[in-house]
Amino acid sequence: VGWIEEERSPFKLLGDRPFFSEVVFVHKPSCVLLVTDLWWNYPADAPAAWKFGMDRIYRPVYNGLMKQPGWEAKIARIFAWEWDFLAPCHGEPVQGPDVKRVLAEHLDYAL
Repeated sequence: VGWIEEERSPFKLLGDRPFFSEVVFVHKPSCVLLVTDLWWNYPADAPAAWKFGMDRIYRPVYNGLMKQPGWEAKIARIFAWEWDFLAPCHGEPVQGPDVKRVLAEHLDYAL
């Protein structure tokens, strides 16, 4: 199993307590990348206002907060892992040859 050994906390609310932390790891035998809030994929039938809010308002703010020193190296490490199935905590999983492109676009990351 591979994982990022440290937490990425975009901001803290109560002193040193993170408001949220990212958890990302790959299950090597099945080539599944498991992510928490790093990526979400709400179903097509989710309310349009919800999808707009998450994808057009929240995502750019969230991605901006995540891009702290060392971010690119950590993301590059995730893309170097062998995985072809993306399992998010929020929404539908995605699999197949374009799955890394899907995550890269979500993160505004150039492969």
